[in-house]
Amino acid sequence: MRYNETNSEQVGGRNIIEYIEDDNTIIEVSAQVMSDISGKLQANYDLIVYGSIDVDSLTVMGSLVCFGNCKADNMNVQGRCDIFGALEVNDALFSDDLRVREIVAERIEVTGKVICDSIDCREKFIGHNSILVSEGIMGEGKWDSNLIICGEYAFTEEKKHVFVVNEIDEQTEKRDPAVCVDLSMDVSEMDWSECEDYLRDLSREKPDYRGDYEAYLELVKWSDNTKIKSLNQYICLAELLCREGEKYRESDLYNVIKEELFDKAYNYIFDMQIRSLSQKDFIGLNYKLYESKDIIPDDVYRFLREELYSKIGLKYNTVVMMLGE
Repeated sequence: MRYNETNSEQVGGRNIIEYIEDDNTIIEVSAQVMSDISGKLQANYDLIVYGSIDVDSLTVMGSLVCFGNCKADNMNVQGRCDIFGALEVNDALFSDDLRVREIVAERIEVTGKVICDSIDCREKFIGHNSILVSEGIMGEGKWDSNLIICGEYAFTEEKKHVFVVNEIDEQTEKRDPAVCVDLSMDVSEMDWSECEDYLRDLSREKPDYRGDYEAYLELVKWSDNTKIKSLNQYICLAELLCREGEKYRESDLYNVIKEELFDKAYNYIFDMQIRSLSQKDFIGLNYKLYESKDIIPDDVYRFLREELYSKIGLKYNTVVMMLGE
């Protein structure tokens, strides 16, 4: 059944759906559903559910708020997702931030930040941003993320980029006094492990450099070109390099990473694609690309702009003529 402004109740300018009986539902307006949902659901705009969700397939083109539990075989949310209960999924893609009480997932990918109490990963968890877990993570699945911070535990064989607060506190108490760090050291002569040690010591001695070290942990993850799966990630990284490099001028680290990234990427970047974009994603990526245009090779920059505009049905040359660039 299809729900729109005609067959949904209007309360204070909001579209209210009291109860969904059909197992195959399409909601064509931003709506608030007062009951539980089952079967198959597609929402073309923002969706608020005051009950629980238990479906075979769930697609939300806007943001999703669920006040109960959410269980789905396949799930795709383009906007921000807030679930006040537990999330259980087999295959899921979240294109923005995800906040939920607990996660049990076979395969899940999150573009934005993740905030939750616990995660049980059965097969694979891909996080393109930081993951903050107040309790901890577990499961036999593979983890592919920039940074995972756990409050209490991390029961997983993969420890790279996984930090447990309790363990960090214990290490801090036992740590010997920090060695004076030589700021004149030439970072360009170091290998990756030496860079990491250098920044770790620097962040301990000078708290203001903590952001430099944390940003390094994120950036070094992407320095291996096999970790960049789409042009979206490439653009975001370029903007991050540009922004962080402006903040931390005391070190040549970002120039080193920049050269590594763009030299490696040049051989394969033209074979990659940009995933389908929402209007919000297009605006965000276009801004990031413009901000970092000075550090991206000209031919790569033009290629990325062409790819972006092609996703909204425009030709890059036409846009250049209209904007007078």
